[in-house]
Amino acid sequence: MHVLAVRRPGQRGTQKLVALYGERLVCVRYRYDAASGARYKTVELIVDQAAWSPPPPHPHADKPLIRVYRIDDLETPSPQQVGVKVFFRENELRERVKAAGGQWSKAEKLWRLAYRMAISLGLEHRIAKR
Repeated sequence: MHVLAVRRPGQRGTQKLVALYGERLVCVRYRYDAASGARYKTVELIVDQAAWSPPPPHPHADKPLIRVYRIDDLETPSPQQVGVKVFFRENELRERVKAAGGQWSKAEKLWRLAYRMAISLGLEHRIAKR
């Protein structure tokens, strides 16, 4: 069975269910079963609400690691990282950024690089503003 559509309250196909369930409606899912040729409409409802606070972190939880690329980096605890825009077809520039220690950030769609390296490569005009 596959879910092919998820609708939030107020979207097309949910009006009758919003009228029936009101604020308790979280979403409506349309599920399809190829074997039986059936379509199922399911709803997710809030049935209870209670106060909750997250537990404190475990005292032995992993601490974030400090990456050291060169022995000089031990003196500066975390060099300032900047996002640098390199376009898809700029292969030579991309290779230079990688050689300088740049790492691709999939979430930001930018190359993360130490600020001083970006300046030394002449990329100050490509630094992304936050």
